[in-house]
Amino acid sequence: MEYAININEEVWVHLTPAGVEVFRADIEKYPLPEGLTTEQVISIHDAGGGWSKFRLYELMSIFGHKLRNGAVDRMFGSNTIFFTPPV
Repeated sequence: MEYAININEEVWVHLTPAGVEVFRADIEKYPLPEGLTTEQVISIHDAGGGWSKFRLYELMSIFGHKLRNGAVDRMFGSNTIFFTPPV
């Protein structure tokens, strides 16, 4: 079976507290445009109901270094990335 997905596709995750911490640290690595806060950037990705929406390449860039077998801190609830909007 072959499956392909474009890295520009939108994906949804339920960030754990550790995931929010990693996301916040990633945002704060770079200077933000004047008047934009870390909280505003986080809210841009808020998809409601505890879900966050990213482009797949963003998710890989932000969290990739934390995703591995045996990782102590899970980044996403149930370790799942959704390729369709969760209900």
